[in-house]
Amino acid sequence: KALESIKMTQLSRRQATSENVETDPLAVFHGAFQNVMPVMGTRGVRKGGRLYQVPVPLHPNRRRFLAIKWLITAARERSGPRRSNKMPDRLAAELLYAFNNQ
Repeated sequence: KALESIKMTQLSRRQATSENVETDPLAVFHGAFQNVMPVMGTRGVRKGGRLYQVPVPLHPNRRRFLAIKWLITAARERSGPRRSNKMPDRLAAELLYAFNNQ
């Protein structure tokens, strides 16, 4: 349902403007996913009785998990124009924002 909503939104956007708009919903999904995935994380290291947060590269599984978690959380927190907005529509809007780096 969310991918259908992305397709319809992108098609209406393509008809309204003359710019080149990506209409493949899977390409939009993968592009948004790549934009959201973190590269680095922090890990606590004890040194001299103090705890320091040290940046470390993340494992690909952890990167995917965080990206999915952040997208779903952002979609849940999105209120939209009406309170009766359905989750697929909110997720589609969040994916489009992530795809456009907004």
